Amino acid sequence: MRRKKWRRKTDLEAVEPIVLDCDVAHKKFTSNEDNIIRRMVRNGATNKEIAAELNRTELSIRSRRCRMNLRTISPWTRHEVDYLIANIQLDENGITENITQLSNHFENHDTNAVYHKIAQLREIGTIQKPIKIGALRDNYFRKSMGESNNAKN
Repeated sequence: MRRKKWRRKTDLEAVEPIVLDCDVAHKKFTSNEDNIIRRMVRNGATNKEIAAELNRTELSIRSRRCRMNLRTISPWTRHEVDYLIANIQLDENGITENITQLSNHFENHDTNAVYHKIAQLREIGTIQKPIKIGALRDNYFRKSMGESNNAKN
């Protein structure tokens, strides 16, 4: 038994292919791209620069570098830490609001590195720790329960 075709042949010809600016999911790296990554890492390029050169996402470059064992650790300078402390914006709960602007400012550190550095600065007490949202909810419910119990009595 034959299945009906949902579209006519003319309909398929009229559909234009979609062209993406970034890499397509699960697109394999070629050996030429691997060589470009190795060369750019040796020259001190960041994941953002490599991603722009190869038309890939920063996350795909980072995972490929991890698979190729091309991890480079760039330590934080005192100037970078001072800039981070001076320009961080926290909301009323202590959560960072401008993480993308901060990560775009630093050439040697990606977004995950900025998150990690903020967590380290919170541990030593330089930056305010976030307020636990769950604790706030518990206190709210306890107050509301106490008020309703008093209203019944």
